[in-house]
Amino acid sequence: MREAGLDPLLVLVGTVLELSAFPFEVPIGVIADVPGFLFVALGQVILGLGLTFRSGALEAWLADGIDEERVAGTYLR
Repeated sequence: MREAGLDPLLVLVGTVLELSAFPFEVPIGVIADVPGFLFVALGQVILGLGLTFRSGALEAWLADGIDEERVAGTYLR
């Protein structure tokens, strides 16, 4: 965290993400065990929506927390 120059509050955001996803693991697991095209299709729609929000989010989060000169080197590491 210190090498990348990240603020501790930015790390807390990742913790909040994990804590907010955890309660949905069980209900989604139950839905995933129900066979049927509609449930599988609904699961794919939800997955696609989630992936859309995550697309590039980590890179943008890092870029916001690091000086411009150090971003490229941090990405390579």
